Amino acid sequence: KLLAILPSIPVPANTGGTQRTLNLVKSLDQAFDLTVLAPRLPSQDLASFEREIRGRVVTVPASARRSLVDEAMSAVSGQPFGYRKFASRKLRAALQALLSKEKFAAVHFDHIHTAQLLPIVRRRSPSARVCIDQHNVEAMVLERLVPVSRRWMQPLLAVQARRVRHLEEKLMRESDLVTACSSVDAGHLQAMGARTVRIIPNGVHIDFAAVPAPAPSEERRSVVFVGSLDWWPNVEAAERLVREIWPVVRARIRGARLVIVGRNPPRPLQAATCEDIVVTGTVP
Repeated sequence: KLLAILPSIPVPANTGGTQRTLNLVKSLDQAFDLTVLAPRLPSQDLASFEREIRGRVVTVPASARRSLVDEAMSAVSGQPFGYRKFASRKLRAALQALLSKEKFAAVHFDHIHTAQLLPIVRRRSPSARVCIDQHNVEAMVLERLVPVSRRWMQPLLAVQARRVRHLEEKLMRESDLVTACSSVDAGHLQAMGARTVRIIPNGVHIDFAAVPAPAPSEERRSVVFVGSLDWWPNVEAAERLVREIWPVVRARIRGARLVIVGRNPPRPLQAATCEDIVVTGTVP
């Protein structure tokens, strides 16, 4: 028996994070007697997720009002901002109820956000092995954001980065296994204290029968950038592509076109739209 604790229901899988989560959970579902525990928001499609896997799904409704209280408590207690809701009172109670009724061989935490619940697992189910899947090295993302942010934001981000690093290092030391997206991330996580790190690269399943045959490469003139455009690293990459790289391509390849696909593009990126640059926003 394996328990997977997720930060949300990963359907619709319209971000890189939910794509990774959904594919990992589906793979775990094929190998284990799986139970999933996750908070649920109205925008998430629980019925579709339940059709994707054979295992059981236990959900806890997320409360916007409670989240505001939790964030205020985070600021006082020294926790990272935005993290407390992933270890809410309702989630802790649901986890304790599951562990009191059943014995799980392993518990899989998706993101360090959910791994804040790790102490409960150690107390209630000390024999269970604990795995944390790291989509990013979260502290490093924030540390890189500090120097390129507006001056008034830098002190706040620096505090957040320190708090996240403290939490991340603590959880890395306490886990039995950490999974990472790349060898670069794996090296940083080992330096943080993770004892065993395994690399699971991101991937997607494509129904090739439903995909039309592409045109010969010499006939193609479009470059497509895909990524959620409400996440800073993706936005920075897209803006750099437009500002520094695309003018070189434009000068060398006649008729080339850049298509930037992703939800919630910021206004400066939308303003880059011109004859050979398309910013789509959300697509089906």
